[in-house]
Amino acid sequence: PPYLVNADGALQEWSWPGIADHYNHRHSSHLLPVWPYMEITPENDLKLFNAALTTLGKKDAYNYENAGHGLLHSALIAANLKNEQAVDGKLLRLTREDFYYNNLATSHYPKHGTFCTDVCNTVPAIMMEMLVGSSPGILELLPALPKELDQGAIADIKGRNQVTVQSLSWNMKTHTVNCTLQSDIDQKITLIERNSINNIKTDAKVSPSSLGQIARVIQLKKGVKTNISIRLNNG
Repeated sequence: PPYLVNADGALQEWSWPGIADHYNHRHSSHLLPVWPYMEITPENDLKLFNAALTTLGKKDAYNYENAGHGLLHSALIAANLKNEQAVDGKLLRLTREDFYYNNLATSHYPKHGTFCTDVCNTVPAIMMEMLVGSSPGILELLPALPKELDQGAIADIKGRNQVTVQSLSWNMKTHTVNCTLQSDIDQKITLIERNSINNIKTDAKVSPSSLGQIARVIQLKKGVKTNISIRLNNG
């Protein structure tokens, strides 16, 4: 069945008539087209993207039944909805509410309730998703960076596009982003930074993107390390 938008303007949970949405539930199965399928994006379908954002907001008004996997799944979804506040809030819940034991193993519920490794195994993935978004032909830098993390670096993230982000660093106070990319094949990728790109410096061939100032098309060569320096428009 087609995706539906309910009377709240949210992506509808059930297509069967008469079944109501239940926002106060730990699962977010109807947001699978956002993550991990990467089907609903601002570029592919803005109406469904905004409806998915509304769904996330409705669910965030509750507590995901305090289940670790509910917070984790919704955080991965939030990262792909470019919602840094939702990502930040869920990461802070996991660290503040005693999901972690002293040895950094984790529990399924707050206050060390029920041993379960979902949290410690998935939080690194959330942090990668909030820093690097990827799909075939597309690489997005810092899609859901929490405002408190205004400076930092990460290395060796393999994208879903045969591109490895060998290094990525950012300083939002100086409005700069730097990265080194290496592709497994010759290809053009659309490089996105939604804060808007003022200028970009690299030895690779750069072309304008149909997405406007938030993106550039970069020609990557197989096996060649490509250094890219970006100054954002708010700088």
